[in-house]
Amino acid sequence: MSDGGIGVFICSWGSGKDPKLDMDGLLSFASGIEGVALVKMIDRICSKPGQKEMIAAIKGSGTDRFVVVACSARTKRKLYRHIATSSGLHPLAFEVASVREQAAFVHEGPEAQRKAETLVRMAVEKVRLWVEPPFEEEMPALRNVAVLGDGLMAMAVANEIMAQGLTVDLVMSGGSPKGSPPYIFSNQDEMDRALRSMAEASSDPRMTTIKNASVLDFQGPPGDFGLVLDVAGEMVPLRCGAVVLAPEPRMELRTIDGSPAPSAQELIARGLRRIVILPSGASSGIGCSCMTPRGTLYALSLVDAAPGIEVSLMGREARAMDWMEGLQRLAQEKGIRFFRIDGEPKVEGHAPTVITWRDPLLGDMRLQADLLLLDTVLTPEVQSLAKAFDVPVDEKGELLSIDSRLRPGETVRKGVFAARFRVGNMLYEDMALEAGSVAARALEMLSMGTLEVGGAVAEVDQEKCSACLGCLRVCPYSAPMIGQAGKAEVRMELCQGCGACVALCPSRAIDIYCFSDSQIVAQSRAALGKVR
Repeated sequence: MSDGGIGVFICSWGSGKDPKLDMDGLLSFASGIEGVALVKMIDRICSKPGQKEMIAAIKGSGTDRFVVVACSARTKRKLYRHIATSSGLHPLAFEVASVREQAAFVHEGPEAQRKAETLVRMAVEKVRLWVEPPFEEEMPALRNVAVLGDGLMAMAVANEIMAQGLTVDLVMSGGSPKGSPPYIFSNQDEMDRALRSMAEASSDPRMTTIKNASVLDFQGPPGDFGLVLDVAGEMVPLRCGAVVLAPEPRMELRTIDGSPAPSAQELIARGLRRIVILPSGASSGIGCSCMTPRGTLYALSLVDAAPGIEVSLMGREARAMDWMEGLQRLAQEKGIRFFRIDGEPKVEGHAPTVITWRDPLLGDMRLQADLLLLDTVLTPEVQSLAKAFDVPVDEKGELLSIDSRLRPGETVRKGVFAARFRVGNMLYEDMALEAGSVAARALEMLSMGTLEVGGAVAEVDQEKCSACLGCLRVCPYSAPMIGQAGKAEVRMELCQGCGACVALCPSRAIDIYCFSDSQIVAQSRAALGKVR
């Protein structure tokens, strides 16, 4: 630790609106921790006056690192970094004791106070061993985005990006944009607007369209990615600052054998009267998640065209928000039945098909159907994209996002964003919101023209490294390499600080700045009440 000492700043609202913590008691507790040079209560750190007061206190005291006792770092990290840099400190020279979420919100009375004190001591012990990481370097970022997709989702993302002055390379797997969008529209005007937006994006001079393309290789750091495309048998290089994966799902009502749902006239001609619609998951198998407006709209078209047809919709729950509530009410008034399923239904036979299931209230149920339809979502493009860009897929078959609420669209691969489709109701308005949020994340990354390099990245102790190549094999970002000295080195511009190489290294030659082994051990000892 340097001579500057540690500052501890306690937010007056760190306990929440209804205080469960003695914040003055925390102030007194922090003052007694060895090495703490400054302890100060700030009235709402996130407010402008609170920030100014904290910056002035840091400058006046000469502390070179600090602990914030307040809200979660997940929501306020950018604010704390701003305070650090405005105070003349390294942007990562701080630690957060999240007493609000981890103590006040989950404990009562003395237990909450003890937990808060432990969190403060753990944060102090961790920041005490903080070592300044390499962080000041910046690398230029290209101001174009590669959007992979050939449907309305990709076009919507491209429109949002081009509206902010960036250029787009649209990489399509086919020879033309997909026709009718698979999303559910509230009315015809909304669908017409969506089709017009596709046409406008296609003719925008800021967008270059690459057709019949697939990704052969993907390398490089965020801000300067290098793709190699197979375009109709020809290898074509492409450089871009960021990548947006925007696969277009195929969603439709299909029979069990995969054929499209018949029209009312076809049903009448075939003598099929009892129709059952089940929602299915990302695979072609039978599922039982949510009843969607797609099935309800189809059911209404049948009963309007052929009043003798009986239609039943089954699922765990019905999506009935906003205009969909009126749609479901209308369906019930016209005799369309809705059944709730608890668990997977059992389907047997063919014309008639017997469906048995368990209703949470009524118990075991049984229904016969002349025709069983599946509200199906098919996503054949996702697996190839996931493999090409090293982005995992979740259990629903969607490209995995780190945090859909706080960091929408971000994947484990920095600079690669995923416009995720929703397997549920797939409303057009939901898709538009998703496209806008993902475009905003890509724009945020590229808007400054430069990207920060370093921070919580791995570093190799050359003397301990045995050049076993384990880190090269395990790293999902291709950050480690063997340098001229024959030992492993980590390229900071590629490292994401995931820690996979640290966990694997048999020589314990790798550590991560801001999350070093010594810091974690010190935190653990503090949590157990052990003094250094």
